[in-house]
Amino acid sequence: MRHWFAHDSDKDNMFQLVAACKYTVASWLGMSEGTFNISVVYVQSVLDDVAITSKNTAVDELGVHEIGHQFVVTQGHVDTQQQVNNHEGSDYCIMTYATDIDDGEAEFCEDHLNEIRDDADPR
Repeated sequence: MRHWFAHDSDKDNMFQLVAACKYTVASWLGMSEGTFNISVVYVQSVLDDVAITSKNTAVDELGVHEIGHQFVVTQGHVDTQQQVNNHEGSDYCIMTYATDIDDGEAEFCEDHLNEIRDDADPR
């Protein structure tokens, strides 16, 4: 996939979110490659995961999670099982694996919101 999009890797104001079928690593539901400005959600992997009850919602939330990687959020709980509350306190931060990915709550924690805001609009 890198070969298709490599011409965009020098841009810092765009990325591509791709809905793909499945990845060879069965447990992967998505991935991001910041160097090439690509985020992928493996839709068929979500559909095949029996633990996920609300498939469309999970695809949406995974998209938000992968987009978060494009903003290079750096708090220590990214892609861990740490239970860090989102900014509303309604679920865990969307960047942790502890979040419920099919409940319709795709929110960042306050630290990540501040990081994204500062990256998008430096003071």
